[in-house]
Amino acid sequence: MPKYLVKHTTLLHNKKVYGEGSKIDLTEEQAARISDFVELIPEEQKSSSNKTTQKSTKSEQKADSNKTAKETVQEDGDKK
Repeated sequence: MPKYLVKHTTLLHNKKVYGEGSKIDLTEEQAARISDFVELIPEEQKSSSNKTTQKSTKSEQKADSNKTAKETVQEDGDKK
């Protein structure tokens, strides 16, 4: 079932309250009836591939920060 984000209001659905910003599972038909108050959340990729992507990004960021630090040290050394 697709997930939606509640916006501009609080909803009561299946005896449960969903405040603004909450995620809610609705059928497309249910969401169409209250389309002014919900927004479809795009489906996330499989969790395993998502975790791999996150790890790669962190490794790349770390490598970039190390490179920047080394370049800064070299530049400081050249100035002296």
